[in-house]
Amino acid sequence: MTIPEIRSSYSRAGRVALALAGGVAALTFAAVSVSAVDAPAMLRLATGPAPIKTAFEKTTSTESAPYVLTVTNTSDETIKVAAKILLSVAFHADNKARHVAEQPVPAGKSITIPNLAAGDKITVSVTGYDPLELTVP
Repeated sequence: MTIPEIRSSYSRAGRVALALAGGVAALTFAAVSVSAVDAPAMLRLATGPAPIKTAFEKTTSTESAPYVLTVTNTSDETIKVAAKILLSVAFHADNKARHVAEQPVPAGKSITIPNLAAGDKITVSVTGYDPLELTVP
């Protein structure tokens, strides 16, 4: 065997390995992109402010945090609302974030998010719209 033959065999093996790796990568990206497509979200690509109205209310309860956030749907259709609360006061052993699961809110109706303290930061997410960031007064 001569040196050029060895180089050509490495070259051929390298090309095969590169082609196989490229094929695997292409299939992986194709699978991820297909699974990431959400058909209903693709139909409604609305961006911008969410069709909601928010208001903080101070409660008189001494057993829980003093504020409640009311989120009202101002659109003509049902929307899905979720929230993430970054607590201003938390115990070291507890998670500093609280999540409110996504829930449908019919047109004109409201949901409330209780047990909020002054300084809590809330991110209200409405499917298909930009998130709204609020801070409890």
